[in-house]
Amino acid sequence: MNQIDRLLTIMQRLRDPENGCPWDKEQTFATIAPYTLEETYEVLDAIAREDFDDLRGETGRSAVPGGVLRTNGSGRRAL
Repeated sequence: MNQIDRLLTIMQRLRDPENGCPWDKEQTFATIAPYTLEETYEVLDAIAREDFDDLRGETGRSAVPGGVLRTNGSGRRAL
């Protein structure tokens, strides 16, 4: 399994209706939008500062909103 597939599997588990994380399961397009914007700015800031250790972490955190958006906030794949 490649790293992207592994990440997608973890995100799917977090949003599992029965056993997933309560916070992750509650997220929708509307609730995740502010996090998406915030994490994007933090990625851009790390790039501007050329802080590649921070960039690695920020890139990982920006994947969480992407996972919600990918499933339309409902658990069903939208993208």
